Formats: sequence, C-alpha cells, structure tokens
Amino acid sequence: MHEERHQIKFLNEHLKYVSNDILQLIILPTEQCNFRCLYCYEKFDHGLIRQEVVEGLKNLLLARKKELKKLSVSWFGGEPLLAYHKIIEILDFIHENVIQNGRPNFVSEMTTNGYLLTIERFKTLAERGVKFYQITFDGDEDKHDKLRIKSDGTPTFSRIFQNIINAHNTDLEFEIMIRIHVNAENASSIQSLLIKLSKFLASDKRFRIFLRPLSRLGGKNDDILPILSDERIIQQLNNVAKNLGLYIAEKQNTWNEVCYASRLNSFIIRADGRISKCTVALYDERNLVGKLNRDGTITLDTKKIYWWSRGLFSGNKETLACPLRV
Repeated sequence: MHEERHQIKFLNEHLKYVSNDILQLIILPTEQCNFRCLYCYEKFDHGLIRQEVVEGLKNLLLARKKELKKLSVSWFGGEPLLAYHKIIEILDFIHENVIQNGRPNFVSEMTTNGYLLTIERFKTLAERGVKFYQITFDGDEDKHDKLRIKSDGTPTFSRIFQNIINAHNTDLEFEIMIRIHVNAENASSIQSLLIKLSKFLASDKRFRIFLRPLSRLGGKNDDILPILSDERIIQQLNNVAKNLGLYIAEKQNTWNEVCYASRLNSFIIRADGRISKCTVALYDERNLVGKLNRDGTITLDTKKIYWWSRGLFSGNKETLACPLRV
C-alpha cells in the first residue's frame, strides 16, 4: 500500500511530462553547420528541412492547438540560423494560426553558435517570441579559435563576441546562456574571457554564465580532446565570474531535472521528418522513434518511446535525468 501511494504521488508530481496539453518540439531546421568544432559529434548528412516536413509541422500544430496550454519550440541543428528563413516561416505560422487570445502559452529558444545572429535577426526573432539562447565559447580568442572554427578553417570568436555585445546594447527582453567549455588547457584563457565579458555584461541579468567540462560525445576527435581531470577548476572559475559581477546559471528547476528525452510530450523533429528523443544520440538506432507525416500525424515506435520514458514509470531519478546513460 505504501509503495502504491508513493507511485501515485510520483505520477501526480510528473503529470506535466506526460500531459497532452503541453507539447515540446525541438526542431532541426537544418542538419548542416557552418562550423567544424574539434569535438563535434554530428555527421551533417541532412540539409535544409524538407518542405513536406514543414507542412507536417503546421498540420500537427493546427490539429493540437485547441487542447494545448503550453507550446515550447526549440531550434537546434546543425546550425539553425543557416535555415533562418524556414524558422521565420514556422514562427509566423504559429503566431498567425496557432496562438489565439494568448493560448497556448508560447515559449521558444535556440541553441546557436552565434556567428549568424546579427542584430537584425536577433530583433526579428525576439519579436516572434524566441527569447532564450545558448551560445558557446571555449575560452578567450586564443583557445576558442583553435576548437570552434568555421568549415573553411577561419576563426569565429570576434564575430560571436560582437553579436553578444550588440544584443546587450538593446533594451529587448531575452536571456542568453553563455556556455563555456572548460578543458585541461584553457583555464587561464577562460579567466581572460570572463574579464572581457564583464566589461560589458556585468550586472546585466539577461546573460548567464554556464561553465561545464568539455565532453567526449562520440566525435571523431574524442581521443585527442584535452578533457578536464580536476573539476574543482570549474568552481574556481565560477567564483571569478561572480566576483566580476557576472551572473551564473543556477541549478535548473524541476522541469529541467527531468531530461527532455524522458518526457512523453517532447519530440525532436529532424530535417528529413524522422522523430528522435535525444539531441546527443542522433545516430543511435534507439533514438529513431518515429516519423512526422505531411498530414500532421505522427507514427511512433511505442516500445522505443517507453524505453526513453521508462524513468517516469520506475521513478528512478538517474534515468529521468538521462535515460541514455543509465
């Protein structure tokens, strides 16, 4: 009886991850990228999102709009801004045909390398509700430009940095999480970057610093990556950032403690219409869970879906946080 009560309590607390009135779509408007980061795991084997997939998205949202209370759309890639015109097409459709009288509540975010995020595009996206961004650095210019390079081999730091400062100089409402990869060789360079950022962003709550160790994610250069061995360095750098007046990305709330891949109402829409659950395991067979059809219907492999969401039934916190690694 105690176990049954515990399970009922657990399920009630996690209804938002299974509810039909909430929908999270992570859309890959292209799987190509203008960067070739040393640690990248993506294969870039698909290009621009197919128009029949765009039509499928539109039809899906039309079919679901009456029941939805919350719609979350995240833009991922590849580099999503290579498909900027497709993003605008889909966002305009949502605002013109899906959102009515403020319902569903609409939130949108983007994971971008920031290179193509010009101030004109930034303002246009903000007008359409894209208010949350994640942009990555690998240290100051000296280290960053050795790891995050363009596909033609040219550096990227200065343009990304300037795009961030341009965003800071607006009075728009947004939040940019500046993700900084810490490796075994770049601690002093990161300290230099934090000092540089603080000259512009200190006391600007719209910007948050997120320091995390560089990871091996299955890329072809995993064996040569300078992986951090002492994670105490991250805490030391966090203290540096705080002392400089920069804001740190605090521990995420409960919504984020349950990985999006564990949620029954979260789906990744690939550029070719395939449906996945995890952005890291794009080439894992377990991660191909279905297909979005042009008419807006979804064909799903229920056994695979259950595997990704098994933490919702077992209550295992580690599985909920990352079903792929458990």
